[in-house]
Amino acid sequence: MKRTWLVKTATKAAATKITKTGKLLKMQQFMFLMILMVIINAAIISAKSPDEEALEKRLTEIRKKCIKSSTLTKEQAKLIYTHKLFTKDTTLANTAKPVQCYCLCYLQEFGIFVEDKPNEKFLRQNLPALINDKKKADAVLDKCMKLEGEDKCAIGFNFELCLVKETGLYIY
Repeated sequence: MKRTWLVKTATKAAATKITKTGKLLKMQQFMFLMILMVIINAAIISAKSPDEEALEKRLTEIRKKCIKSSTLTKEQAKLIYTHKLFTKDTTLANTAKPVQCYCLCYLQEFGIFVEDKPNEKFLRQNLPALINDKKKADAVLDKCMKLEGEDKCAIGFNFELCLVKETGLYIY
């Protein structure tokens, strides 16, 4: 009887150990699969489509071209690319000429400015979709299209400043 009890106890202990080992193995497999899914999702999210890569390449080319043509300094470029150029205190008077010219160049490269003035047809077609409000887009364009300046860089910068202040759009 003692031997039977010992065998049953040993068998039960072995079965429990096997069950625990099996559960542990299943849990490890589950964790491995979860980690693998996270890695795959991260790769999918961070992967860029050919269109995104082409746009990024185009943006880089435009930035380089506009930096060169406007003689923008590294500090001025950093101000633009860290979204610190347009604040509530930004005016034409307190903005350096190279920054104004950079803004004009950028607007021209995207067809927002044509022949040194805002491309009204393009803007009236596209701005409503960007801000999800046609009435507001029309009012903003009516206001911003009337701005002037002492030269084409000032006109471009004033237009961009008006758009940013009225819509919150920051295109750099």
